[in-house]
Amino acid sequence: KLKLYGFFKRSTVGTTEESGEKAPSMLNITAKQKYNAWVKCNEISKEDAMIEYVKLVAGIDCDLGKEAKALLEEYEKKD
Repeated sequence: KLKLYGFFKRSTVGTTEESGEKAPSMLNITAKQKYNAWVKCNEISKEDAMIEYVKLVAGIDCDLGKEAKALLEEYEKKD
């Protein structure tokens, strides 16, 4: 779940530096974990974050996962 969050934030908001958001307090454990997941995605491009997000969703056994897998296969054919 945290990886999904990090990839989502990177692809929709940008890096933590670009957003201007400050790191949450260590006492707010959930917010800190989510922020750290986002920080880990700072070094990848927006496009790579989107691809990684879709790959993770494609691995989920549900209708959305099946749709994501189909989109990923279509994208990979273009390369």
